[in-house]
Amino acid sequence: MKITFILPGIPTRPTGGSKIVFEYANRLLSLDSEMVINICFCSNPSVGRMGKLALPSFVKEDINSFRCWYFPRWFNLDKRINKIYISTINDDTVPDADWVFATASSTAFGVNSLSPEKGKKGYLIQDYETWELPPDKLDETFCLGMKNIAVSQWLKELVEKISSESCEYIPNPIDTTVFHPDYSYRRLPKTVALLYHEGAHKGFSYAWNALLLVKKKIPDLHVKMFGTFKLKHSFPEWVTYKRNASSKDLFKIYNESEAYLCASVNEGYALTCVEAMACGCSLVVTDFKGSREYAVDSVNAIVVPVGDVQAIADGVIRILEDSVLREHISNTGISFAKKK
Repeated sequence: MKITFILPGIPTRPTGGSKIVFEYANRLLSLDSEMVINICFCSNPSVGRMGKLALPSFVKEDINSFRCWYFPRWFNLDKRINKIYISTINDDTVPDADWVFATASSTAFGVNSLSPEKGKKGYLIQDYETWELPPDKLDETFCLGMKNIAVSQWLKELVEKISSESCEYIPNPIDTTVFHPDYSYRRLPKTVALLYHEGAHKGFSYAWNALLLVKKKIPDLHVKMFGTFKLKHSFPEWVTYKRNASSKDLFKIYNESEAYLCASVNEGYALTCVEAMACGCSLVVTDFKGSREYAVDSVNAIVVPVGDVQAIADGVIRILEDSVLREHISNTGISFAKKK
């Protein structure tokens, strides 16, 4: 069996979408060592940051080829997996296989245009990516006739409504050999973990404004932020930031924090929430569609309305001040993550 995944860009920094593809690639190969797994990293050297460089095209291609060989450094990808740099998706760049999967909306049309020799066509849908394509064009990707696979129940229902075709539902898994409670770490009192992200749909501004309210009530609050973006402005001394955190870094952050805060407006899933739960970090999360896949209020999380800064702050304060509630949320979160 030969399987090809097409990823948009070269994942120099940790992203949830890339991580899931890498997990599938590793696990498929562990099930059958004779399987051939190709991952094509599609990055056009004439656009984006690379396009701004005053370098000949062949030099840019060489740079991208090196980056494809070198990355990802943040994920332990099986060395038997073939990493292939391509600048465009077509029959000349993509290898022949039994299956070929688009893994983002920006790769869907390219994969759909491939000849049958490149494999049966699948589409791993990890979010409703309106930041990549206009809604009408995005909806068109669901109707191309490829095998649609959604990571969330709400995405499955949306895709089936738009396409009038069945969509497979495969929820995101959590590797509990990587993310689990480690009692050699001490949970730091009044410490909250948080993803820093510049995308408006991630709701960082709501989270930050809520934490400012928490700080007024709990003066010894400490925040452990992580993310891939370079900070655009300075934060107070009670905030630390780990850029491009590896799984090992995240494991430490989750195990040292009492709570994990996610104030997203809308996401397909939000993988970090379940990673934090797996480590016993009590979850405070907004009621966006993706969080309904795993978060049940007062059972394994504190669920608050989207965009409600005061409610978000109150949820964090409840977790930090109520040790009985915090332990309950932590234990049920661990149990849930194990089932995932």
